[in-house]
Amino acid sequence: MQKTVFSQNYRQTPVPQLNNQYAKLYDHLRNGLIITESIGFLFMSNYQTYVNFKASIEVSQCFSWSSRPYQIDNLMGLNGKDNSSYFDLMWV
Repeated sequence: MQKTVFSQNYRQTPVPQLNNQYAKLYDHLRNGLIITESIGFLFMSNYQTYVNFKASIEVSQCFSWSSRPYQIDNLMGLNGKDNSSYFDLMWV
């Protein structure tokens, strides 16, 4: 799930567009499937040296779609529901 969260400084006047239900217009909430793969090497030494280490790379692939029936950028352009699917690739 991907979600953009907006926060306000409590010392400033609150922005009505980011309060309660209005904030859902801007958040671009998406749900989907994520697949994560990892490949690496783990070394564990004997009692003499006490050296242990792990080296690996992890890749995550996310297939998602919009879960809101509306979004502010599409609503103002009168495009209706966002029916697009999205692909994200992350690695560490």
